[in-house]
Amino acid sequence: MTTQANAARVVAGDSRAVLKSTDAALADLGTLFLSAVQATETITLPVSVSQKVFEIIHRNLGLTIEGRGATAETIRALRKIASTYPGLEIAMEGCLDGLPMGAAKQVERAIASTSSPA
Repeated sequence: MTTQANAARVVAGDSRAVLKSTDAALADLGTLFLSAVQATETITLPVSVSQKVFEIIHRNLGLTIEGRGATAETIRALRKIASTYPGLEIAMEGCLDGLPMGAAKQVERAIASTSSPA
C-alpha cells in the first residue's frame, strides 16, 4: 500500500469519527432539551427563564448541524481532490494530511467548485 493510500485510509477513519461524534452530540443535545422541558414541568421557573434555556439549546443544535454540514462539504472537496491523483483511493474524507506536495491549488479549486452560492 502506498503512503498516499495509507493516508487516505487514516483520513477516512478520522472523518467517520468526526461525523459519529457530531451525531452523538446532536443526540445528546436532544436529550438535554427533553430534560430541560421535564425540569421546567417540575420546577417553578419564570417563563422567560425556561424560554432562554430552550433558545440556547436550540441555537446550540443549529450550530452543531451547521458544523456537520461544513464537515460534509470538506469531505466532498477532499474526495474530489483525491480522485485527481492516480493510485490514491477515494476513501480520503477529512483532513489535508497525506496530500502530495503542491496540492494547495487543487484544494482551492475543489473547495470553490463545491461551495454553494450564498
